[in-house]
Amino acid sequence: MLEVRWSSQTRADIRKIAEFWRDKDRTKVRAVIEAIRQRVAWLTDGHAELGSPMNDLPQSYRWYRERTFGYKIFYRTEGDPVTRIAIITIRHGRQRPLSPSTIRKRATP
Repeated sequence: MLEVRWSSQTRADIRKIAEFWRDKDRTKVRAVIEAIRQRVAWLTDGHAELGSPMNDLPQSYRWYRERTFGYKIFYRTEGDPVTRIAIITIRHGRQRPLSPSTIRKRATP
């Protein structure tokens, strides 16, 4: 299992997602956050390379969709061989896409 590094941006994303769901349907907050965490755990369990590469960025930058609620998990694989994934940001599929430069900036520790 790979190590996971959650960025401060990702922690802020999780808080915003929880706030959104508290306002929309408070009964789903726990399910949404758990679905995201389960997808990240799945990625670390030998599936990190299955994420889609991001255009105009190195192959180590990837994203994968959490299917139940539609969130995209943007991450970078680290190490050779890969020993860790760094979660860069989490956004809903309906949100405006981020530019490669914004992804790169958010990936800096």
